[in-house]
Amino acid sequence: MTVINWVFNEEDAPAIDALMNAMRSRIFGSESERKAAVFALAKERQRSWQAARECSFPDCNRRAIPRSHSLSRALMIEPISEAGHVLGLDVDLRSASYRMRRIGINEASTFPGFCDAHESEFEFEGKGAISDGRQLQRQLFRSICRHVYFLRHEKQSMARYIEELRLRALPLLDNELRQAGFRSDKRLVRAYLLEELFGNFELMVAMRTENIAFDMKRWFEPHAANFGRYPGEFGFHDELLRCPSTSVAIATVMLFADAPRRDDGTPDFSFQYYVSFFPNDGAALIHLTALEERRDRLVALAELFSDSEKAALTIQGWLRGSEHWYIRPSAWDKIGREIQDRFLEDHARI
Repeated sequence: MTVINWVFNEEDAPAIDALMNAMRSRIFGSESERKAAVFALAKERQRSWQAARECSFPDCNRRAIPRSHSLSRALMIEPISEAGHVLGLDVDLRSASYRMRRIGINEASTFPGFCDAHESEFEFEGKGAISDGRQLQRQLFRSICRHVYFLRHEKQSMARYIEELRLRALPLLDNELRQAGFRSDKRLVRAYLLEELFGNFELMVAMRTENIAFDMKRWFEPHAANFGRYPGEFGFHDELLRCPSTSVAIATVMLFADAPRRDDGTPDFSFQYYVSFFPNDGAALIHLTALEERRDRLVALAELFSDSEKAALTIQGWLRGSEHWYIRPSAWDKIGREIQDRFLEDHARI
């Protein structure tokens, strides 16, 4: 999004601001109409998640199975399940708010990721154990594939939402401008109002586009080309940690807390790191990976886990900053309704 110094006749400023505020409230004719549109878009978003696509492996054009696990079912999902189910973050279609949904272990963390042949590359699923760093890298590769798929899916969903808003807004805006007695150039006023109404959405789509390009070049391509090798052998640094047994499973990408922002407010994606959290009866295993150039920050992050309070806050930050995690149902129930609601509200704000 470019920054433009808009110039209007100063006498028009109050009326332009009033029109902008009116447009924001009138894009949907009523609250029920707004909810119906949100419901339809959210339902389409869920439906399209399992749409047919090709395998995530490079140069493989076979069709992906619709339910590839991005978190290991045997090592990450089953250990925290109860009666074959876990709880996962979901969007309530009617209220367009976050909720926790009961999900079967065969569905949790799935996406159309890999063909039947490449599913067999994750042999630790059958063994029920990861024995070395090469297998950790394979699990990480699954997370990267799922993250790129998530970014693409979110970009498409946002683009559809923007299109829906534009279809509703443009006739209203053009009708208002025809009737308005502005001294300023109405074409300029129209461009300004469209920028104010949709600029932030379009910036989000542009950021997703850049994020996808970065992750493909700096994460996906190296891990695909070096599938099954230690990440440290091809430009990455990783840390393995142990922490007391927990009831969550996580595979997500995060930004370091001190990641710089660029002039347009978007983050420097080279400050990303990946988290894989393997729950266990004894001590959970945490695999952290970052670009080699961010080694110092990853080491500093790992050192936080020598303090149990800092470790707990770090894990809570991962849960708040990601949609890709699951929790044991009884563990969520023990948190209490007030904390549950506050947690979901905090997540929505992020």
